[in-house]
Amino acid sequence: MIENSTEKLVTFIRGGEEVMAASESDAECVLTDKLPINHSCELREDKKTPYRTALYVTKDGIVPDSSASGAFAAGSFDNDGAEGLTLQSSSHDFSAVIVDGGKYSIKNAKLRMISDADGSDTCDFIGLGSAVAAFSGSSVDIENCDISTEGVARCAVFCDNASDVVVKNSRISVMGGKLYDGYVNSADFNFMVATPWVLGIMGNARGTNLMGDKASMVLVDTDVKARNWGVLSTDNGKDNILAVVDTKLTTVGGEDDKKNPYFKTYGSGYGTYILGCDEDFRGVEMHVGTYVGIAREGNAVYRSSKGNIRIVSPSTGEVVYEGEGKGNVSRMYSDGFGIMAHDRAELTLTDGTVMETAAAAFLMRAGGVHIRVDGGAQVKAADGVIMQILDDDDMTVGVDWNAPREIQFHTEFNEKEGWPSENGQITSLMPPPDPSDMPPPPPEGDGEGMPKPLFDVRFNAADTVLSGALYNGSGYYGQQAKQLYVTLESGAVLTGTISATETIHVDENGKQNTHFTSEEYYYLGRVANRVYHNGDNAVEVRLEAGSVWNVTEAGEITSLTVCDGAVLNGSVIVDGEKIQPEAGKTYTGKIIVSA
Repeated sequence: MIENSTEKLVTFIRGGEEVMAASESDAECVLTDKLPINHSCELREDKKTPYRTALYVTKDGIVPDSSASGAFAAGSFDNDGAEGLTLQSSSHDFSAVIVDGGKYSIKNAKLRMISDADGSDTCDFIGLGSAVAAFSGSSVDIENCDISTEGVARCAVFCDNASDVVVKNSRISVMGGKLYDGYVNSADFNFMVATPWVLGIMGNARGTNLMGDKASMVLVDTDVKARNWGVLSTDNGKDNILAVVDTKLTTVGGEDDKKNPYFKTYGSGYGTYILGCDEDFRGVEMHVGTYVGIAREGNAVYRSSKGNIRIVSPSTGEVVYEGEGKGNVSRMYSDGFGIMAHDRAELTLTDGTVMETAAAAFLMRAGGVHIRVDGGAQVKAADGVIMQILDDDDMTVGVDWNAPREIQFHTEFNEKEGWPSENGQITSLMPPPDPSDMPPPPPEGDGEGMPKPLFDVRFNAADTVLSGALYNGSGYYGQQAKQLYVTLESGAVLTGTISATETIHVDENGKQNTHFTSEEYYYLGRVANRVYHNGDNAVEVRLEAGSVWNVTEAGEITSLTVCDGAVLNGSVIVDGEKIQPEAGKTYTGKIIVSA
Protein backbone atom coordinates (compact mmCIF):
# COMPACT_ATOMS: atom_id res chain seq x y z
CA MET A 1 0.00 0.00 0.00
CA ILE A 2 1.19 3.51 -0.73
CA GLU A 3 0.21 6.60 1.17
CA ASN A 4 1.05 9.95 -0.36
CA SER A 5 2.12 12.76 1.90
CA THR A 6 3.32 16.19 0.88
CA GLU A 7 6.95 15.16 0.59
CA LYS A 8 7.20 11.43 1.13
CA LEU A 9 6.03 8.06 -0.13
CA VAL A 10 5.37 5.30 2.38
CA THR A 11 6.49 1.74 1.73
CA PHE A 12 5.55 -0.97 4.21
CA ILE A 13 7.99 -3.81 4.86
CA ARG A 14 7.31 -6.97 6.85
CA GLY A 15 9.99 -9.57 7.41
CA GLY A 16 12.08 -8.21 4.57
CA GLU A 17 9.18 -8.42 2.09
CA GLU A 18 7.19 -5.49 0.84
CA VAL A 19 3.54 -5.78 1.80
CA MET A 20 0.45 -4.03 0.54
CA ALA A 21 -1.60 -3.80 3.75
CA ALA A 22 -0.92 -0.84 6.02
CA SER A 23 -2.74 -2.47 8.93
CA GLU A 24 -0.21 -5.25 9.48
CA SER A 25 0.79 -4.91 13.13
CA ASP A 26 4.34 -6.16 12.56
CA ALA A 27 5.02 -4.00 9.51
CA GLU A 28 7.91 -1.63 9.49
CA CYS A 29 7.07 1.76 7.97
CA VAL A 30 9.76 3.10 5.62
CA LEU A 31 9.50 6.71 4.48
CA THR A 32 11.13 7.49 1.14
CA ASP A 33 11.48 10.68 -0.85
CA LYS A 34 9.63 11.09 -4.10
CA LEU A 35 12.13 10.26 -6.81
CA PRO A 36 12.96 13.15 -9.16
CA ILE A 37 13.34 10.92 -12.21
CA ASN A 38 13.27 12.42 -15.69
CA HIS A 39 12.20 9.77 -18.20
CA SER A 40 12.14 10.30 -21.97
CA CYS A 41 8.41 9.84 -22.45
CA GLU A 42 6.31 12.99 -22.28
CA LEU A 43 3.17 12.34 -20.28
CA ARG A 44 0.37 14.45 -18.95
CA GLU A 45 0.75 15.58 -15.36
CA ASP A 46 -1.95 13.21 -14.12
CA LYS A 47 0.04 10.27 -15.48
CA LYS A 48 3.34 11.09 -13.76
CA THR A 49 3.30 8.50 -10.98
CA PRO A 50 6.18 8.73 -8.48
CA TYR A 51 8.63 5.84 -8.43
CA ARG A 52 9.48 3.69 -5.40
CA THR A 53 12.42 1.35 -5.08
CA ALA A 54 14.44 -0.71 -2.64
CA LEU A 55 17.68 0.88 -3.86
CA TYR A 56 17.89 4.31 -5.45
CA VAL A 57 21.36 5.00 -6.89
CA THR A 58 22.66 8.28 -8.33
CA LYS A 59 26.13 9.38 -9.40
CA ASP A 60 26.86 9.91 -5.71
CA GLY A 61 25.86 6.38 -4.75
CA ILE A 62 22.89 5.04 -2.82
CA VAL A 63 20.42 7.62 -1.52
CA PRO A 64 19.20 6.15 1.81
CA ASP A 65 16.21 8.46 2.20
CA SER A 66 14.91 7.36 -1.20
CA SER A 67 15.59 3.64 -0.69
CA ALA A 68 13.39 1.07 1.05
CA SER A 69 16.30 -1.35 1.42
CA GLY A 70 14.48 -3.24 4.16
CA ALA A 71 12.57 -4.94 1.37
CA PHE A 72 15.56 -7.18 0.68
CA ALA A 73 15.37 -10.52 2.47
CA ALA A 74 19.05 -11.21 1.78
CA GLY A 75 22.12 -9.79 0.11
CA SER A 76 24.62 -7.01 0.55
CA PHE A 77 25.12 -3.69 -1.20
CA ASP A 78 27.24 -0.57 -1.21
CA ASN A 79 27.66 2.46 -3.45
CA ASP A 80 29.32 0.43 -6.22
CA GLY A 81 27.14 -2.65 -6.43
CA ALA A 82 24.96 -5.33 -4.90
CA GLU A 83 25.59 -9.03 -4.32
CA GLY A 84 23.06 -11.79 -3.69
CA LEU A 85 19.97 -9.60 -3.35
CA THR A 86 16.71 -11.44 -2.71
CA LEU A 87 13.45 -9.58 -3.11
CA GLN A 88 9.82 -10.60 -3.32
CA SER A 89 7.42 -7.77 -4.00
CA SER A 90 3.67 -7.85 -4.49
CA SER A 91 3.35 -4.12 -5.19
CA HIS A 92 2.33 -2.86 -8.62
CA ASP A 93 4.83 0.00 -8.79
CA PHE A 94 7.87 -1.04 -6.75
CA SER A 95 11.33 -1.62 -8.26
CA ALA A 96 14.29 -3.48 -6.85
CA VAL A 97 16.96 -1.12 -8.16
CA ILE A 98 16.69 2.23 -9.91
CA VAL A 99 19.92 3.78 -11.15
CA ASP A 100 19.53 7.45 -12.03
CA GLY A 101 22.71 8.82 -13.57
CA GLY A 102 24.98 6.48 -11.63
CA LYS A 103 27.09 3.40 -12.23
CA TYR A 104 26.11 0.14 -10.56
CA SER A 105 26.54 -3.64 -10.74
CA ILE A 106 24.02 -6.26 -9.64
CA LYS A 107 25.20 -9.85 -9.26
CA ASN A 108 23.56 -13.11 -8.21
CA ALA A 109 20.22 -11.50 -7.44
CA LYS A 110 16.83 -13.22 -7.24
CA LEU A 111 14.10 -10.68 -7.89
CA ARG A 112 10.45 -11.72 -7.94
CA MET A 113 8.08 -8.84 -8.69
CA ILE A 114 4.76 -10.66 -8.68
CA SER A 115 1.69 -8.42 -8.57
CA ASP A 116 -1.85 -8.04 -9.83
CA ALA A 117 -1.03 -4.72 -11.56
CA ASP A 118 -3.72 -4.03 -14.14
CA GLY A 119 -2.14 -1.00 -15.88
CA SER A 120 -4.73 1.49 -14.67
CA ASP A 121 -2.21 3.88 -13.13
CA THR A 122 0.71 3.78 -15.55
CA CYS A 123 1.82 3.41 -19.16
CA ASP A 124 4.38 1.11 -20.71
CA PHE A 125 6.94 3.78 -21.58
CA ILE A 126 8.30 4.90 -18.20
CA GLY A 127 9.59 1.73 -16.53
CA LEU A 128 7.35 2.07 -13.51
CA GLY A 129 7.49 -1.13 -11.48
CA SER A 130 10.25 -2.69 -13.58
CA ALA A 131 12.64 -4.86 -11.59
CA VAL A 132 15.70 -2.85 -12.65
CA ALA A 133 15.62 0.56 -14.33
CA ALA A 134 18.38 2.82 -15.65
CA PHE A 135 17.79 6.52 -16.36
CA SER A 136 19.72 9.62 -17.44
CA GLY A 137 23.11 8.30 -18.53
CA SER A 138 23.41 5.41 -16.08
CA SER A 139 25.68 2.40 -16.48
CA VAL A 140 24.30 -0.88 -15.10
CA ASP A 141 25.78 -4.39 -15.19
CA ILE A 142 23.48 -7.30 -14.35
CA GLU A 143 25.12 -10.71 -14.01
CA ASN A 144 23.87 -14.17 -13.03
CA CYS A 145 20.48 -12.90 -11.92
CA ASP A 146 17.00 -14.43 -11.90
CA ILE A 147 14.33 -11.82 -12.59
CA SER A 148 10.63 -12.55 -12.91
CA THR A 149 7.63 -10.22 -13.04
CA GLU A 150 3.88 -10.52 -13.24
CA GLY A 151 1.44 -7.70 -13.79
CA VAL A 152 0.46 -5.47 -16.70
CA ALA A 153 3.31 -3.36 -18.14
CA ARG A 154 5.94 -4.58 -15.68
CA CYS A 155 9.11 -5.25 -17.63
CA ALA A 156 12.19 -6.85 -16.12
CA VAL A 157 14.83 -4.36 -17.27
CA PHE A 158 14.14 -0.80 -18.43
CA CYS A 159 16.83 1.36 -20.05
CA ASP A 160 16.31 5.05 -20.88
CA ASN A 161 18.14 8.11 -22.24
CA ALA A 162 21.91 7.70 -22.75
CA SER A 163 22.08 4.77 -20.32
CA ASP A 164 24.01 1.54 -20.92
CA VAL A 165 22.78 -1.78 -19.53
CA VAL A 166 24.57 -5.12 -19.86
CA VAL A 167 22.82 -8.35 -18.85
CA LYS A 168 24.95 -11.52 -18.68
CA ASN A 169 24.27 -15.15 -17.79
CA SER A 170 20.81 -14.35 -16.47
CA ARG A 171 17.24 -15.63 -16.66
CA ILE A 172 14.32 -13.28 -17.25
CA SER A 173 10.62 -14.09 -17.24
CA VAL A 174 7.85 -11.51 -17.77
CA MET A 175 4.31 -12.86 -17.71
CA GLY A 176 2.06 -9.78 -17.87
CA GLY A 177 -1.35 -9.70 -16.22
CA LYS A 178 -5.03 -8.91 -16.53
CA LEU A 179 -5.93 -5.50 -18.01
CA TYR A 180 -8.26 -3.22 -16.11
CA ASP A 181 -11.90 -3.15 -17.19
CA GLY A 182 -12.56 -0.56 -19.87
CA TYR A 183 -9.03 -0.43 -21.32
CA VAL A 184 -9.19 0.98 -24.84
CA ASN A 185 -6.61 -0.37 -27.27
CA SER A 186 -4.53 2.67 -28.11
CA ALA A 187 -1.11 3.92 -29.20
CA ASP A 188 -1.33 7.01 -27.00
CA PHE A 189 1.65 6.97 -24.63
CA ASN A 190 -0.52 8.26 -21.79
CA PHE A 191 -2.65 5.12 -21.82
CA MET A 192 -0.86 2.36 -23.69
CA VAL A 193 -0.18 -0.71 -21.56
CA ALA A 194 -0.94 -3.34 -24.21
CA THR A 195 0.13 -3.77 -27.80
CA PRO A 196 -1.98 -2.04 -30.49
CA TRP A 197 -4.05 -4.75 -32.15
CA VAL A 198 -3.29 -3.37 -35.62
CA LEU A 199 0.16 -4.96 -35.35
CA GLY A 200 -1.55 -8.35 -35.55
CA ILE A 201 -0.63 -9.30 -31.99
CA MET A 202 -1.99 -8.92 -28.48
CA GLY A 203 -0.57 -8.94 -24.97
CA ASN A 204 0.69 -6.67 -22.19
CA ALA A 205 4.15 -8.00 -21.37
CA ARG A 206 7.44 -6.66 -22.74
CA GLY A 207 10.47 -8.42 -21.30
CA THR A 208 12.80 -5.45 -21.63
CA ASN A 209 12.39 -1.95 -23.00
CA LEU A 210 15.06 0.35 -24.45
CA MET A 211 13.99 3.97 -24.93
CA GLY A 212 15.21 7.53 -25.23
CA ASP A 213 18.24 8.60 -27.26
CA LYS A 214 21.73 7.09 -27.47
CA ALA A 215 21.07 4.31 -25.01
CA SER A 216 22.25 0.72 -25.25
CA MET A 217 21.29 -2.70 -23.97
CA VAL A 218 23.46 -5.80 -24.34
CA LEU A 219 22.28 -9.31 -23.48
CA VAL A 220 24.82 -12.12 -23.35
CA ASP A 221 24.17 -15.81 -22.66
CA THR A 222 20.77 -14.98 -21.22
CA ASP A 223 17.33 -16.63 -21.42
CA VAL A 224 14.40 -14.20 -21.83
CA LYS A 225 10.74 -15.21 -21.91
CA ALA A 226 7.68 -12.98 -22.27
CA ARG A 227 4.01 -13.93 -22.39
CA ASN A 228 2.66 -12.17 -25.48
CA TRP A 229 3.52 -8.75 -26.90
CA GLY A 230 7.34 -8.70 -27.05
CA VAL A 231 10.47 -10.27 -25.64
CA LEU A 232 12.86 -7.36 -26.25
CA SER A 233 11.51 -3.95 -27.18
CA THR A 234 12.87 -0.64 -28.36
CA ASP A 235 10.49 2.29 -28.50
CA ASN A 236 10.17 6.07 -28.71
CA GLY A 237 13.85 6.83 -29.26
CA LYS A 238 16.70 7.13 -31.73
CA ASP A 239 20.40 6.30 -32.13
CA ASN A 240 20.13 3.37 -29.73
CA ILE A 241 21.93 0.01 -29.78
CA LEU A 242 20.55 -3.41 -28.89
CA ALA A 243 23.05 -6.28 -29.00
CA VAL A 244 21.96 -9.86 -28.32
CA VAL A 245 24.70 -12.50 -28.04
CA ASP A 246 24.29 -16.27 -27.53
CA THR A 247 20.89 -15.59 -26.01
CA LYS A 248 17.52 -17.35 -26.18
CA LEU A 249 14.31 -15.37 -26.75
CA THR A 250 10.84 -16.92 -26.43
CA THR A 251 7.24 -15.71 -26.54
CA VAL A 252 5.22 -17.82 -24.12
CA GLY A 253 1.65 -18.77 -24.98
CA GLY A 254 -1.36 -18.38 -22.73
CA GLU A 255 -5.05 -19.22 -22.63
CA ASP A 256 -5.90 -16.35 -25.01
CA ASP A 257 -3.73 -17.90 -27.72
CA LYS A 258 -5.94 -20.97 -27.98
CA LYS A 259 -8.59 -19.10 -29.96
CA ASN A 260 -5.94 -18.15 -32.55
CA PRO A 261 -6.26 -20.63 -35.44
CA TYR A 262 -2.58 -20.11 -36.30
CA PHE A 263 -1.40 -20.87 -32.76
CA LYS A 264 0.99 -23.80 -32.53
CA THR A 265 3.42 -23.57 -29.64
CA TYR A 266 4.53 -20.02 -28.95
CA GLY A 267 2.46 -17.05 -27.84
CA SER A 268 1.36 -14.06 -29.89
CA GLY A 269 4.09 -11.45 -30.13
CA TYR A 270 7.53 -10.61 -31.44
CA GLY A 271 11.12 -11.40 -30.59
CA THR A 272 12.27 -7.79 -30.94
CA TYR A 273 10.90 -4.44 -31.99
CA ILE A 274 13.30 -2.49 -34.23
CA LEU A 275 12.62 1.21 -33.75
CA GLY A 276 15.17 4.02 -33.65
CA CYS A 277 17.81 1.41 -33.00
CA ASP A 278 20.66 -0.58 -34.53
CA GLU A 279 20.09 -4.17 -33.46
CA ASP A 280 22.84 -6.79 -33.65
CA PHE A 281 21.95 -10.46 -33.17
CA ARG A 282 24.84 -12.89 -32.81
CA GLY A 283 24.13 -16.51 -32.09
CA VAL A 284 20.57 -15.79 -31.01
CA GLU A 285 18.01 -18.59 -30.67
CA MET A 286 14.48 -17.31 -31.08
CA HIS A 287 11.08 -19.01 -30.83
CA VAL A 288 8.09 -16.74 -31.41
CA GLY A 289 4.40 -16.97 -32.18
CA THR A 290 3.92 -14.13 -34.66
CA TYR A 291 7.05 -12.19 -35.69
CA VAL A 292 10.79 -12.64 -35.41
CA GLY A 293 10.89 -8.85 -35.43
CA ILE A 294 8.86 -5.77 -36.23
CA ALA A 295 10.84 -3.03 -37.99
CA ARG A 296 10.01 0.65 -37.94
CA GLU A 297 12.82 3.10 -38.69
CA GLY A 298 15.52 0.80 -37.40
CA ASN A 299 18.25 -1.54 -38.60
CA ALA A 300 18.99 -5.17 -37.73
CA VAL A 301 21.75 -7.65 -38.52
CA TYR A 302 21.42 -11.39 -37.80
CA ARG A 303 24.70 -13.34 -37.79
CA SER A 304 26.79 -15.85 -35.85
CA SER A 305 28.63 -15.22 -32.59
CA LYS A 306 32.03 -16.19 -33.95
CA GLY A 307 35.09 -14.25 -32.80
CA ASN A 308 35.49 -11.22 -30.60
CA ILE A 309 32.41 -9.11 -29.97
CA ARG A 310 32.81 -5.48 -28.98
CA ILE A 311 29.94 -3.12 -28.22
CA VAL A 312 30.51 0.63 -27.82
CA SER A 313 28.18 3.00 -25.99
CA PRO A 314 26.39 5.36 -28.41
CA SER A 315 26.47 8.12 -25.80
CA THR A 316 29.99 7.92 -24.31
CA GLY A 317 31.94 6.08 -27.01
CA GLU A 318 33.31 3.75 -24.33
CA VAL A 319 33.32 -0.04 -24.62
CA VAL A 320 30.38 -1.42 -22.64
CA TYR A 321 30.99 -5.06 -23.53
CA GLU A 322 33.80 -7.09 -25.09
CA GLY A 323 34.18 -10.85 -25.19
CA GLU A 324 34.45 -13.97 -27.30
CA GLY A 325 31.24 -15.37 -28.70
CA LYS A 326 30.40 -19.07 -28.59
CA GLY A 327 30.34 -19.38 -32.36
CA ASN A 328 26.62 -20.14 -32.53
CA VAL A 329 24.62 -19.54 -35.68
CA SER A 330 21.54 -17.34 -35.24
CA ARG A 331 18.38 -19.42 -35.55
CA MET A 332 14.91 -17.91 -35.57
CA TYR A 333 11.69 -19.92 -35.67
CA SER A 334 8.22 -18.41 -35.98
CA ASP A 335 4.75 -19.93 -35.89
CA GLY A 336 3.72 -16.90 -37.91
CA PHE A 337 5.79 -14.49 -40.00
CA GLY A 338 9.46 -13.61 -40.05
CA ILE A 339 10.17 -9.88 -40.03
CA MET A 340 7.34 -7.42 -40.53
CA ALA A 341 8.11 -3.82 -41.52
CA HIS A 342 5.65 -0.98 -41.15
CA ASP A 343 8.19 1.76 -41.81
CA ARG A 344 11.67 2.07 -43.28
CA ALA A 345 14.37 -0.41 -42.22
CA GLU A 346 17.68 -2.03 -43.16
CA LEU A 347 17.71 -5.79 -42.52
CA THR A 348 20.58 -8.24 -43.07
CA LEU A 349 20.68 -12.02 -42.60
CA THR A 350 24.18 -13.42 -43.00
CA ASP A 351 26.86 -15.76 -41.68
CA GLY A 352 24.77 -18.95 -41.80
CA THR A 353 21.70 -17.46 -40.10
CA VAL A 354 18.58 -19.63 -40.28
CA MET A 355 15.04 -18.18 -40.30
CA GLU A 356 12.16 -20.63 -40.57
CA THR A 357 8.55 -19.40 -40.57
CA ALA A 358 5.06 -20.70 -41.15
CA ALA A 359 3.94 -17.67 -43.17
CA ALA A 360 5.79 -15.02 -45.21
CA ALA A 361 9.40 -14.63 -44.13
CA PHE A 362 9.36 -10.90 -44.91
CA LEU A 363 6.00 -9.15 -44.52
CA MET A 364 6.31 -5.64 -45.95
CA ARG A 365 3.54 -3.24 -44.97
CA ALA A 366 5.70 -0.22 -45.82
CA GLY A 367 8.36 0.97 -48.23
CA GLY A 368 11.88 2.19 -47.61
CA VAL A 369 12.91 -1.32 -46.59
CA HIS A 370 16.18 -2.82 -47.80
CA ILE A 371 16.81 -6.51 -47.16
CA ARG A 372 19.98 -8.48 -47.76
CA VAL A 373 20.37 -12.26 -47.43
CA ASP A 374 23.89 -13.58 -47.95
CA GLY A 375 26.74 -15.56 -46.41
CA GLY A 376 24.93 -18.89 -46.53
CA ALA A 377 21.89 -17.62 -44.66
CA GLN A 378 18.76 -19.77 -45.03
CA VAL A 379 15.23 -18.40 -45.27
CA LYS A 380 12.43 -20.95 -45.32
CA ALA A 381 8.70 -20.22 -45.27
CA ALA A 382 6.30 -23.14 -44.98
CA ASP A 383 3.65 -21.34 -47.08
CA GLY A 384 6.20 -20.77 -49.85
CA VAL A 385 6.29 -16.97 -49.59
CA ILE A 386 9.69 -15.41 -49.05
CA MET A 387 8.42 -11.84 -49.36
CA GLN A 388 4.91 -10.44 -49.24
CA ILE A 389 4.41 -6.75 -49.95
CA LEU A 390 0.88 -5.60 -49.15
CA ASP A 391 -0.94 -2.43 -48.29
CA ASP A 392 -0.70 -1.49 -44.64
CA ASP A 393 -3.78 -3.08 -43.12
CA ASP A 394 -3.51 -1.02 -39.94
CA MET A 395 -4.20 2.02 -42.14
CA THR A 396 -7.20 0.18 -43.52
CA VAL A 397 -8.42 -0.26 -39.95
CA GLY A 398 -7.90 3.45 -39.35
CA VAL A 399 -7.77 5.81 -36.38
CA ASP A 400 -10.43 8.07 -34.91
CA TRP A 401 -8.66 11.31 -33.98
CA ASN A 402 -11.79 12.53 -32.21
CA ALA A 403 -11.90 9.56 -29.88
CA PRO A 404 -11.84 10.32 -26.14
CA ARG A 405 -8.32 8.96 -25.83
CA GLU A 406 -6.61 10.94 -28.55
CA ILE A 407 -5.35 8.15 -30.77
CA GLN A 408 -7.83 5.33 -30.67
CA PHE A 409 -7.79 2.62 -33.29
CA HIS A 410 -10.98 1.46 -34.86
CA THR A 411 -11.88 -2.03 -33.76
CA GLU A 412 -12.98 -3.48 -37.10
CA PHE A 413 -11.34 -4.36 -40.41
CA ASN A 414 -13.48 -4.20 -43.57
CA GLU A 415 -12.67 -5.13 -47.14
CA LYS A 416 -14.87 -5.23 -50.25
CA GLU A 417 -15.76 -8.67 -51.49
CA GLY A 418 -13.79 -9.89 -54.50
CA TRP A 419 -10.41 -9.06 -56.00
CA PRO A 420 -9.44 -5.36 -56.18
CA SER A 421 -9.27 -5.42 -59.99
CA GLU A 422 -12.92 -6.48 -60.04
CA ASN A 423 -14.42 -4.26 -57.34
CA GLY A 424 -12.84 -0.88 -58.08
CA GLN A 425 -10.21 -0.94 -55.33
CA ILE A 426 -7.13 -0.22 -57.45
CA THR A 427 -5.81 2.94 -55.86
CA SER A 428 -4.73 4.75 -59.03
CA LEU A 429 -8.17 4.15 -60.58
CA MET A 430 -10.25 5.05 -57.55
CA PRO A 431 -12.01 8.44 -57.52
CA PRO A 432 -10.50 10.99 -55.14
CA PRO A 433 -12.13 10.93 -51.70
CA ASP A 434 -14.84 13.41 -50.84
CA PRO A 435 -13.29 15.94 -48.41
CA SER A 436 -16.42 15.73 -46.28
CA ASP A 437 -15.75 12.04 -45.76
CA MET A 438 -12.13 12.55 -44.74
CA PRO A 439 -11.26 12.15 -41.07
CA PRO A 440 -10.11 15.27 -39.23
CA PRO A 441 -6.36 15.89 -39.09
CA PRO A 442 -4.43 14.53 -36.09
CA PRO A 443 -3.95 16.75 -33.05
CA GLU A 444 -1.65 19.71 -33.64
CA GLY A 445 1.98 18.70 -33.58
CA ASP A 446 1.36 14.99 -34.09
CA GLY A 447 3.80 13.58 -36.61
CA GLU A 448 5.92 16.73 -36.53
CA GLY A 449 9.34 16.06 -37.98
CA MET A 450 8.39 12.62 -39.30
CA PRO A 451 10.17 11.71 -42.55
CA LYS A 452 8.22 11.45 -45.77
CA PRO A 453 7.19 7.88 -46.61
CA LEU A 454 9.32 5.87 -49.03
CA PHE A 455 7.93 3.35 -51.48
CA ASP A 456 10.84 1.15 -52.51
CA VAL A 457 11.40 -2.37 -51.19
CA ARG A 458 14.77 -3.79 -52.16
CA PHE A 459 15.73 -7.45 -51.84
CA ASN A 460 19.33 -8.50 -52.50
CA ALA A 461 20.58 -12.07 -52.20
CA ALA A 462 24.09 -13.54 -52.57
CA ASP A 463 25.64 -16.89 -51.63
CA THR A 464 22.33 -18.37 -50.56
CA VAL A 465 19.79 -20.89 -51.87
CA LEU A 466 16.18 -19.76 -51.62
CA SER A 467 12.91 -21.44 -52.50
CA GLY A 468 9.65 -19.52 -52.66
CA ALA A 469 7.85 -16.51 -54.07
CA LEU A 470 8.34 -12.76 -53.87
CA TYR A 471 5.05 -10.88 -54.32
CA ASN A 472 4.30 -7.19 -54.67
CA GLY A 473 0.62 -6.95 -53.78
CA SER A 474 0.39 -3.21 -53.06
CA GLY A 475 -1.50 -0.27 -54.56
CA TYR A 476 -5.04 -1.04 -53.50
CA TYR A 477 -7.68 0.19 -51.03
CA GLY A 478 -6.63 3.84 -51.41
CA GLN A 479 -2.98 3.27 -50.54
CA GLN A 480 -0.01 4.15 -52.71
CA ALA A 481 1.78 1.25 -54.37
CA LYS A 482 5.29 0.23 -53.44
CA GLN A 483 7.94 -0.84 -55.92
CA LEU A 484 9.92 -4.07 -55.55
CA TYR A 485 13.54 -4.31 -56.71
CA VAL A 486 15.02 -7.83 -56.65
CA THR A 487 18.73 -8.36 -57.28
CA LEU A 488 20.26 -11.83 -57.30
CA GLU A 489 24.02 -11.56 -56.91
CA SER A 490 26.80 -14.13 -57.28
CA GLY A 491 26.02 -17.40 -55.55
CA ALA A 492 22.31 -16.71 -55.18
CA VAL A 493 19.92 -19.42 -56.38
CA LEU A 494 16.20 -18.71 -56.32
CA THR A 495 13.66 -21.40 -57.17
CA GLY A 496 10.25 -19.77 -57.31
CA THR A 497 8.27 -16.92 -58.79
CA ILE A 498 8.55 -13.14 -58.63
CA SER A 499 5.44 -11.17 -59.50
CA ALA A 500 3.20 -8.17 -59.14
CA THR A 501 -0.07 -9.32 -57.59
CA GLU A 502 -3.38 -8.24 -56.17
CA THR A 503 -4.35 -9.38 -52.69
CA ILE A 504 -7.36 -10.21 -50.57
CA HIS A 505 -7.39 -11.01 -46.87
CA VAL A 506 -8.18 -14.64 -46.15
CA ASP A 507 -8.93 -16.79 -43.12
CA GLU A 508 -7.23 -20.02 -42.08
CA ASN A 509 -9.28 -21.92 -44.70
CA GLY A 510 -8.27 -19.65 -47.58
CA LYS A 511 -11.68 -17.98 -47.78
CA GLN A 512 -11.81 -14.20 -48.28
CA ASN A 513 -12.06 -12.42 -44.94
CA THR A 514 -14.03 -9.24 -45.61
CA HIS A 515 -14.65 -8.37 -41.97
CA PHE A 516 -13.06 -9.13 -38.62
CA THR A 517 -12.66 -7.34 -35.30
CA SER A 518 -9.84 -6.55 -32.91
CA GLU A 519 -10.63 -9.81 -31.10
CA GLU A 520 -9.44 -11.54 -34.28
CA TYR A 521 -6.21 -9.57 -34.56
CA TYR A 522 -4.39 -12.64 -35.92
CA TYR A 523 -6.05 -12.19 -39.35
CA LEU A 524 -4.08 -9.02 -40.10
CA GLY A 525 -1.40 -9.63 -42.72
CA ARG A 526 -2.99 -12.89 -43.87
CA VAL A 527 -3.56 -12.54 -47.62
CA ALA A 528 -3.90 -14.51 -50.84
CA ASN A 529 -2.28 -13.39 -54.10
CA ARG A 530 -3.28 -13.39 -57.76
CA VAL A 531 -0.89 -12.33 -60.52
CA TYR A 532 -1.82 -8.79 -61.51
CA HIS A 533 -0.01 -5.55 -62.37
CA ASN A 534 -2.15 -2.54 -61.45
CA GLY A 535 0.06 -0.03 -63.25
CA ASP A 536 1.92 1.09 -60.13
CA ASN A 537 3.19 -1.98 -58.24
CA ALA A 538 6.34 -2.25 -60.32
CA VAL A 539 8.67 -5.25 -60.01
CA GLU A 540 12.21 -4.95 -61.34
CA VAL A 541 14.45 -8.04 -61.43
CA ARG A 542 18.20 -8.09 -62.03
CA LEU A 543 20.29 -11.26 -62.27
CA GLU A 544 24.00 -10.62 -61.84
CA ALA A 545 26.86 -12.92 -62.87
CA GLY A 546 26.90 -16.15 -60.91
CA SER A 547 23.21 -16.09 -59.99
CA VAL A 548 20.44 -18.51 -60.96
CA TRP A 549 16.66 -18.05 -61.13
CA ASN A 550 14.66 -21.25 -61.59
CA VAL A 551 11.14 -20.08 -62.41
CA THR A 552 8.37 -22.34 -61.07
CA GLU A 553 5.14 -20.44 -61.78
CA ALA A 554 4.09 -17.65 -64.10
CA GLY A 555 4.51 -14.13 -62.79
CA GLU A 556 4.38 -10.61 -64.18
CA ILE A 557 7.21 -8.12 -63.74
CA THR A 558 7.97 -4.72 -65.25
CA SER A 559 11.76 -4.85 -65.77
CA LEU A 560 14.25 -7.67 -66.36
CA THR A 561 18.04 -7.67 -66.70
CA VAL A 562 20.00 -10.89 -67.11
CA CYS A 563 23.72 -10.11 -66.90
CA ASP A 564 26.44 -12.13 -68.60
CA GLY A 565 27.16 -15.19 -66.46
CA ALA A 566 23.66 -15.31 -64.92
CA VAL A 567 21.20 -18.14 -65.56
CA LEU A 568 17.46 -17.76 -66.03
CA ASN A 569 15.69 -21.11 -66.31
CA GLY A 570 12.32 -19.98 -67.57
CA SER A 571 10.31 -18.58 -70.44
CA VAL A 572 10.15 -14.80 -71.03
CA ILE A 573 7.43 -12.96 -72.93
CA VAL A 574 7.78 -9.16 -73.35
CA ASP A 575 4.68 -7.29 -74.51
CA GLY A 576 3.30 -10.48 -76.05
CA GLU A 577 6.49 -11.58 -77.80
CA LYS A 578 8.54 -14.52 -76.55
CA ILE A 579 12.25 -13.64 -76.34
CA GLN A 580 15.58 -15.05 -75.27
CA PRO A 581 17.01 -12.33 -73.00
CA GLU A 582 20.20 -10.77 -74.31
CA ALA A 583 22.97 -10.61 -71.71
CA GLY A 584 23.17 -7.22 -70.06
CA LYS A 585 20.10 -5.78 -71.77
CA THR A 586 17.27 -4.36 -69.69
CA TYR A 587 13.75 -5.17 -70.89
CA THR A 588 10.73 -3.18 -69.74
CA GLY A 589 7.00 -3.43 -70.35
CA LYS A 590 4.58 -6.24 -69.59
CA ILE A 591 6.95 -9.13 -68.89
CA ILE A 592 5.58 -12.60 -68.20
CA VAL A 593 8.16 -14.99 -66.78
CA SER A 594 7.05 -18.60 -66.43
CA ALA A 595 8.50 -22.08 -65.98
